[in-house]
Amino acid sequence: MTMSTTPTAIGRRSMLRAVAGLSVFGLTGRGIANQLQREPSDTWSQSGGTAANTSFLPSGSGPRESPSIAWHSPATVEAAGVAVLENRVYYGDHQSLKALSPSDGTPQWTAPVRDESEASDNDPYVKYPAVTTDAVVAVVRYGDFARANYRSTALIARNRHDGSPLWRVTSAGDDHAAGFSPPVVTEQVVLAGGPGISPETGRGAFAFEPSDGSVRWHRPGPLTPIAVADGRVVLTGPDTIEAVAIETGKQLWKRSIAGLERAPSIAGGAIFVTKSSSTTNQLLALDDESGATNWRTELPKAETRSAGSIAAIDTNTIYVQPAAHRADVIAFDRRDGGERWRTTIDQPEGVQSVPTSGGARTGDELYLGGAIIDPVTGSVTEQISFDNADESRYLLAVAGGRSYFGGARLTVVA
Repeated sequence: MTMSTTPTAIGRRSMLRAVAGLSVFGLTGRGIANQLQREPSDTWSQSGGTAANTSFLPSGSGPRESPSIAWHSPATVEAAGVAVLENRVYYGDHQSLKALSPSDGTPQWTAPVRDESEASDNDPYVKYPAVTTDAVVAVVRYGDFARANYRSTALIARNRHDGSPLWRVTSAGDDHAAGFSPPVVTEQVVLAGGPGISPETGRGAFAFEPSDGSVRWHRPGPLTPIAVADGRVVLTGPDTIEAVAIETGKQLWKRSIAGLERAPSIAGGAIFVTKSSSTTNQLLALDDESGATNWRTELPKAETRSAGSIAAIDTNTIYVQPAAHRADVIAFDRRDGGERWRTTIDQPEGVQSVPTSGGARTGDELYLGGAIIDPVTGSVTEQISFDNADESRYLLAVAGGRSYFGGARLTVVA
């Protein structure tokens, strides 16, 4: 597999919008870094980058000029999430959870998760690692991976330094094959939505103690913990969103939103969500203390009933990939939803070789799939192309000067 990078010119429409945005905000592409709230390390701790699900690492770093493939994992199972902390990347594959060297992929430790009592067709698939100071937590699904026929699931925690077991929570009840959601972690709590784990607890949202996996609280229902900020956990269910206290699970507020896309983010006292209907798609900002709508703005309408996804949120801006145009990114003002710019990730010679899914706002750059974008002007400064797009379909993480792509295998670009 080879890879090339090609600078891409921004369209005239996007440039006009960018110039207008600069005249209002008086920023330069590199000067925005001075306005960001700095974080202590270049860390991608979980699927959403942070517990607030913003994919925003202001003190982080990604590949810049002339990026190239640094290494890739064996193609044993589709990569589904990575976590990066202190010069280690945590990755789950078929049979094991691993800690790898970010520079070349050399294993630092490998922790098999297969239960010897399991049948030969009940192989594990390890997904969505999330890391705290002492532990790495991941979802394991057991079954026939090739046919997506899963028989059971577990949430596991391993010692981050050597891979030794810490705790394990297994599914129970009628829906034991249903998977846990990607865990959201802080130093105080591990959160996940999933099946019942005992005769007393049915499906719902769980808060686990990081040290031993004991249940701190449980809220029943088809709920998934998505984001955490300011002592609040945002839970989503079918057409509902609610906030609960992180320590107790006590409901703070709840409201109904028809067509809610289940991936909200929290930033600056607001919760940002997308919603869809048969006639319109929207981006909404909700007050995190009450759930009231602060503002809403229209998104392009897709043929399918999906509004799209929030790729990242920084101090000033929300970056959205509308489902109607997956190669597009639109930048909205975080304060009032006003559009700042939009641009398109072009494909070299019309061949679909540049990934267009997944985002991160890291350091001075916006990473959108395989594109590196100036977050103020919207200009595309680099494009990462892969010969085999199936091996790098979406961006998983950006940290430590590297971009991590998932697909048929884990591919790392530096």
